[in-house]
Amino acid sequence: MLRHAALALALLIAPTAAMAKTIEIRIGHQSMCTDTYPAGEVVMNRHLLEKYLPHTGKYTDVKYDVEWSDFLPGRRSPR
Repeated sequence: MLRHAALALALLIAPTAAMAKTIEIRIGHQSMCTDTYPAGEVVMNRHLLEKYLPHTGKYTDVKYDVEWSDFLPGRRSPR
């Protein structure tokens, strides 16, 4: 009985392909800021970030969840 419990525990602890890790990446950008708009749009719309993230070695089974958020530019307080 103890042997079966140890085997069950080992199976629960052992990593499996079904337990692939998901890495969340959150990126904020300012589409109304002309200095950064073109580059950010190209990277986002052509999915260049996802293309160049690692997918081999220890990242073979990793899934990436990339979320882009658009923020309004801030205002500077008067001096």
